[in-house]
Amino acid sequence: ALVPKESKTENLREIFHKYASVEKNGERFMTPKDFVREYLGLYKEKNFNPASITLLGGILDTSKDGLISFAEFHAFEGLLCVPDALYKTAFQLFDTKGTGMVTFEEFVEVIKQTTLHQKVPFNFESDFIKFYFGKERKRAVNYVEFSQFLHDFHEEHAVQAFKMFDKEGTGFITAMDFNDIMLNIKSHLLTVPVQNNLVAVSLSF
Repeated sequence: ALVPKESKTENLREIFHKYASVEKNGERFMTPKDFVREYLGLYKEKNFNPASITLLGGILDTSKDGLISFAEFHAFEGLLCVPDALYKTAFQLFDTKGTGMVTFEEFVEVIKQTTLHQKVPFNFESDFIKFYFGKERKRAVNYVEFSQFLHDFHEEHAVQAFKMFDKEGTGFITAMDFNDIMLNIKSHLLTVPVQNNLVAVSLSF
């Protein structure tokens, strides 16, 4: 049976109020910490990175005032139901200023906080970056351009990683280096059995 839209909204409001710790002008709000640590149950360790919490909370906080209203929480729940939810969520993550565009500075700010960049540093001086953000990297990209950029980014990062491991320029890397690239950059394309047997498979060729 279908649940009436009003019932869904009230159920969502009930959940929201359970985690909203701030009251302002008679209205309840979630903080990024409420949303990420309490509602999602992420970063529960004591030495969590506050910057990561703020970034993730910024996906919902479209007004960029540091607080998440019920309207923003409700809109995010609806966003998860659209076909391109992954790209739209990523766009809101990178659009840290809420302008509807992503600048080079915003892209760098987010990427530098990822474990991926820390393990396999991305070259921000590459022609790939200049193609999307311009030679001086002053150009901002809209949602459609960002979606293509994000799709191409994983390919570019993998190529950069290969070149980083292929220090002599031979066109070959070790099985362990290949394993690192695939697990760090392409893990979303691999099943668990493939991930567990990558080194063995690459050594067999």
